[in-house]
Amino acid sequence: MTATLPVDIFNIGDRVSIVCSNGNANAVVGTCGTVVYVSGEMIGVDHDVEKAKMHDCLGMARDRHGWFYPSYCLKIVDQEPSVADVDIGAFV
Repeated sequence: MTATLPVDIFNIGDRVSIVCSNGNANAVVGTCGTVVYVSGEMIGVDHDVEKAKMHDCLGMARDRHGWFYPSYCLKIVDQEPSVADVDIGAFV
């Protein structure tokens, strides 16, 4: 059984990782996107990747980048760069 995260932890603009499929969105599991819609248990995500079967979340996402998910299919990802992502050459 999957634990449902409270919907109120999601805000428009949050970066999320897709952790399970909802409908025909199997190809985007493991990818990231940005929350563009929050209502009840439905969270709209504008994905970083484009897929022909996706939509625009009622005009809130880019065309073929949007999909709606229940909260348990999403995980908020850290928006701060990790130490591994920092190029030391940029500071020298």
